[in-house]
Amino acid sequence: MSFLRLSFLACLLTVLTACGFHLRGHGSVAVLPSQLKVLFVESKQPYGALTQEVEQMLRGMGVKLVNTAQAAPYTLAILSAQTSQQTTGMSPTTQVSTYALSYSMTYQIMDKAGHIVVAPRSLMASRSYASNSNQILSSNYEYAQLENDMRRDVISQMINQLGAKEILQALAAI
Repeated sequence: MSFLRLSFLACLLTVLTACGFHLRGHGSVAVLPSQLKVLFVESKQPYGALTQEVEQMLRGMGVKLVNTAQAAPYTLAILSAQTSQQTTGMSPTTQVSTYALSYSMTYQIMDKAGHIVVAPRSLMASRSYASNSNQILSSNYEYAQLENDMRRDVISQMINQLGAKEILQALAAI
C-alpha cells in the first residue's frame, strides 16, 4: 500500500512541475545589479509593513542595508504607498457588496549626492472581493489578506524592475 502512495505522489509532483506550477513567491527571483548590493532604504514610514517587507526581501537577496544614506552608494526611496477601495456592485438587498481594491507604490533610486538615478516609478496591484454585511469579521479578514497579497505583489514587481537591464544601464551611466 505504501508503494502505491509513493508512486502516486511521485506522479503528482512530476505533473505539477512539468506544467510550470510553483508556489507563489518561490519562483525565479530577479538578480540585482552589483551596484545595489549595499543600499539605504528611505521611507516616510520606516517601521511600516511595506518598508519592513522590502527590507526583508532585500536582505534575503544578499543586499546589505545600511543605516544612513551616506554609508551607501545608492538610496532606494519609497516615495508613497496607498490602498484604495471602490464599490463595484451591490446586491438588491444591499447585504453583499463587491469592491475593487488597489495598492500602489512609487519609488526612485538616488545616488549618494541625492541625485535621482532612476526616476520615480509607480507600481500597482489590484484585487476584487465581495463583502457581506452579515459577516463583517470575515470580510475584514479577507480585506487584510488581500492588502497583504497586493503589497507582496508590488514588492515583487519592484524587485523585478530593479533587476532589469535598463536599471543596470542607468547605474552604469554614473
